[in-house]
Amino acid sequence: MPNMRHSKTNAGGASMFTELYTRQLAGYASYHTDMRNELTHFIGIPLIVVGVLFVASWPKLFGLPLSVFVFVGFAALWISMDWLIGGLVALLALPFLWLGVTWYDPQISVTWKIIWAVGLQVVGWGFQLVGHHFEGKRPALLDNLFQGMLGPTFLVYEVVHRLGLKQELKQNVDAELQRLA
Repeated sequence: MPNMRHSKTNAGGASMFTELYTRQLAGYASYHTDMRNELTHFIGIPLIVVGVLFVASWPKLFGLPLSVFVFVGFAALWISMDWLIGGLVALLALPFLWLGVTWYDPQISVTWKIIWAVGLQVVGWGFQLVGHHFEGKRPALLDNLFQGMLGPTFLVYEVVHRLGLKQELKQNVDAELQRLA
């Protein structure tokens, strides 16, 4: 029986999970080719993530804010997709988890918590929709809900590969984009 702790690899040595991540990233990239759309996502996606962490800091689970569990779940997903990109996304989101737990939760009334959370979501999604108007395509998550969880990693991927890192991933994503075209 094969050892299930190690991911299966294809003939080229890449894990099936790496291939899946590359395909998903290329699929996401295919919805985001207009620079104006990409720029609106650099504003909208962080606002959406912050809004989720803020609203999830209010309910408690096992004595901890729900946002801690949401953060750990998403961080594990992001890091499992790509340790560098996912780790950077988690590090960027961590201050907002802390802010939500320490400032947002104890010092604001329930009414203001809801207003903040809804406001962040409305503004964040507004930026997303404006960007997709420029692109002329509907948001990727309408075709695949997983794409909604991929958004933060796509932003960091865009910055990382433009800094000269993760070039093999960039080449694989570009090759997959060519295949999709």
